[in-house]
Amino acid sequence: MARPVERNICFRQRPTIRGLHHAFLLIRCHAPPEWYAEKAAVLQGELDERTEALREAQVDEVQSELDDLSDLARRNNIPPAVLRG
Repeated sequence: MARPVERNICFRQRPTIRGLHHAFLLIRCHAPPEWYAEKAAVLQGELDERTEALREAQVDEVQSELDDLSDLARRNNIPPAVLRG
């Protein structure tokens, strides 16, 4: 009976979390530590990008709400100083 071939996984494109998980389920990988470090760095970079995008989206949302409140106060003759505390 032939023994299964063990292969290292080499990604030419940027891996996704789902892609890595799927690859590990399908292929028994015995890659060197550098391979793991490289993949972890790619995923950490993706996480950092997504975290920053979420942070920016939240800031934009809060700024929009503050602008709406300011407009409402102005329409109701509330001085801007009241909003600043």
